[in-house]
Amino acid sequence: MVRLIGSVFVYRGVAWQTFGYDSYRPLGSIRNILKIYDRHGVDEIIVSVRSDPEASKGPDLEVLEEIRSSNINTPVVFSGGIRSIEDVRKCLLHGVERVGLNACLYYPQKVKDIVDYIGVQGVIAVIPFVRKGKIFACFNSSHREFSSGLDGLLVDLPKDIEFLLHDADSDGSTEGFSWNILPLTADRKILLQGGVLQEFNFQKNNFSGIVIENRLLWSECVIQKIKDGSDYLHRRV
Repeated sequence: MVRLIGSVFVYRGVAWQTFGYDSYRPLGSIRNILKIYDRHGVDEIIVSVRSDPEASKGPDLEVLEEIRSSNINTPVVFSGGIRSIEDVRKCLLHGVERVGLNACLYYPQKVKDIVDYIGVQGVIAVIPFVRKGKIFACFNSSHREFSSGLDGLLVDLPKDIEFLLHDADSDGSTEGFSWNILPLTADRKILLQGGVLQEFNFQKNNFSGIVIENRLLWSECVIQKIKDGSDYLHRRV
């Protein structure tokens, strides 16, 4: 059974619906969105926080407190500002079960230190990407740009780490996921996000899971219908 993961994008303390990687529409309270996903029965929730360049480094403690006080049963992944074991420790103290890494993926020793501390199952390598000509360019949150090639990024990362491949071009749209990136990630544990549900075959594809785009959040019983393998979503989007 494919794992279904709810996505919460946070900027300046508010949850947003995303379109591509630069356009947002406000959804409201982080806590309310977490409770909705929890009620709908997703398997996991990933909270991705974007910070302003002038903001202090490290995970956003106010967002972590929103997660802690939401009192939900669904496991939460926190992504944003995590660059050290101390950052991971702060997340764990607020009830987060796993962490998502992006900026420190470009520093393999930092990734190794974090994996040694929390375990490889506690880490997701978050890799937003866009297609640039014949290559897939990966996002580096430290520089706020899509630059590095996926091949080079994968070489130094632990073999058993789970990857979230986030198609930024298709995020929040009906364009469809860039499936031709998958040969580059052979034998890796992967999660997919960004237009995935347009063409996804839930019975035949062997992935760790998919991230449900937040524009689908309000569809009645949509989570269970996806788990049941129905074509309900394909008719709705």
